[in-house]
Amino acid sequence: MFYGDLKFIDILIFGAVAVFLFVRLWRVLGKRTGYEKKHTNTPEVESRKKESFLNTETEKEIPELEENIKELTKAYDIIDNFNHISFIEGAKNAFETIVNLFNEGNKKTLKNLLTEDTYTQFCKAMDLTKGPQNNQILSLEIESVDRVWAEGKKIYVTISYLSKQINNKDENEISKKDIWTFEKRTNSKNPNWLLSST
Repeated sequence: MFYGDLKFIDILIFGAVAVFLFVRLWRVLGKRTGYEKKHTNTPEVESRKKESFLNTETEKEIPELEENIKELTKAYDIIDNFNHISFIEGAKNAFETIVNLFNEGNKKTLKNLLTEDTYTQFCKAMDLTKGPQNNQILSLEIESVDRVWAEGKKIYVTISYLSKQINNKDENEISKKDIWTFEKRTNSKNPNWLLSST
């Protein structure tokens, strides 16, 4: 009888210990410890993420430009991937190329650099001069970017050029100021601009 009572008491003790351990484990495992990964995919959080992404996409870094070319800040807002340094360099190259092609009377190559109306005007001027010209550019600088604006799906930039040219025939040196306007489609991936007026 003694041994039977002992077994029964052991069972009661083991049972009490099991209940005690279960309660302790439930208290520890059933509560947050601060290390759980929080669910962030709620509609409100997703909306914030989307808004943040859109804001970073629309914000553009516009550099500080010198006063004479400050108008070009507008171009940063109008077209993607605009770079004023590349544009200025390209505008100078375009001036030299177009003037040299005009002096040579090279209508075929000139056609790719001008709008249709401007090309027609250049052709008429070349026909009046009757033959190649002897002018050569000695120096060239962009005095200012006078205006930048968008119209429809195009962007326009008006530039004032200062150049020194010499006529190789009589060696007369002249200083010239030219005001040219270039245009480009705002959604075009082509980096080239066309001369639209002089």
